Amino acid sequence: MQACHFSLIPRNLILGILFFSCITVTPLFAQELGGDEPDLSTETIDHKGVFFVNSNVGWIVSTVNAEKGMIFKTTDGGDTWDTQYTHDIPLRNIFCVNSSICLTVGDKGSALKTMDGGSSWTELQVGSQEDLLGGYLLKGGQTLIVVGKNGVIRRSTNGGKKWSNVSPGSALTFTSIRFAKSRNGWITTAGDMLFKTTNEGAQWKPIESETVQKLYDLDLMNSSTFFVVGTHGAIRKTSNGGGQWVSQSPDIDQTLRGVDFITNNYGVVVGDHGTFLTTDDGGSTWETIDVGVDATLRDVVCPEQDFCIIVGDQETIFTFNPSTGEIESNQAEQDQSEDTSQQEEQSQQEEEQPQPSADLPDLTVTDVVFLSGASVEFKVKNIGTASSPQTFRVQLEWLLE
Repeated sequence: MQACHFSLIPRNLILGILFFSCITVTPLFAQELGGDEPDLSTETIDHKGVFFVNSNVGWIVSTVNAEKGMIFKTTDGGDTWDTQYTHDIPLRNIFCVNSSICLTVGDKGSALKTMDGGSSWTELQVGSQEDLLGGYLLKGGQTLIVVGKNGVIRRSTNGGKKWSNVSPGSALTFTSIRFAKSRNGWITTAGDMLFKTTNEGAQWKPIESETVQKLYDLDLMNSSTFFVVGTHGAIRKTSNGGGQWVSQSPDIDQTLRGVDFITNNYGVVVGDHGTFLTTDDGGSTWETIDVGVDATLRDVVCPEQDFCIIVGDQETIFTFNPSTGEIESNQAEQDQSEDTSQQEEQSQQEEEQPQPSADLPDLTVTDVVFLSGASVEFKVKNIGTASSPQTFRVQLEWLLE
């Protein structure tokens, strides 16, 4: 064993604590202490999807270091978020029927379903290893449809127990899925077309979008009127179920990734480099709002007329009030609170940390004996003297306080 120099420090005028000026760890000591916990501050969390069932209850799905996924839930309108589930595969999108039933999808064919508001999540075997980008629930969660890369459309009619392939044969990437009524639905693609169903997703037929841009999201007013958004600032509107389209693109060249309309006239669009657009005339004109971030904004949902929530990469979460124009960054407030708490804790620890006493001699460890229970026996001697080593016995948990 390597000898380590230390000083014996008085503690509470009763006991002493060993203050080491070098570190020697034996395998046994390392086993007693346990392994290092991961440093969460080094993880990169990108929020990919958000869904709210009302102004209070909602979920966010995220990727962590582009390697795993997390599900967060709020019950106070986004003021605080609790981690509900950590998945070993990145998650990309979430859809909920109500406050109990939700479906989330992610990479490598990953799909999770909850029937109890997220208290537990069940992994579904959809029969594909392709990355899934969108999902939808019909009939109270009994019918499930997931879409993804390389033309994947999988459908279940028994709550996710058995799945069938309902892809029309296209190799396009399907990016999002929405239904206006239980039988009529649309899928956007990373191509120049959409796909439509009129029988609850059992069959899908292509429809032209009259654009060459990739499409990433759509929002339905009803079974006839809806909007799609995509690359190079593409915003297109149809009033007859996709038969004809009108371009309503603003003068920007950013990729647009999320859209949600609160009314037939008022809508919000988000995209790359902090792009945030609003309209109050049904998309005829768009106003660009500076939200103070350059991160990619991935998704937006507006469960109430005075409440929208936007999520994106780099842990971006903020709320927007269309009535007042007020923007509130939830993440910034959370970080500030955490920083203040950490500073106070660090300051307190520094005050409590004992300092080496200059009046006490340097000592050398000559032997360490692990006794029964949680005690450790140290034999030490004064450096530069011929005195016999002295023995000190302390409780291990007391040393680690």
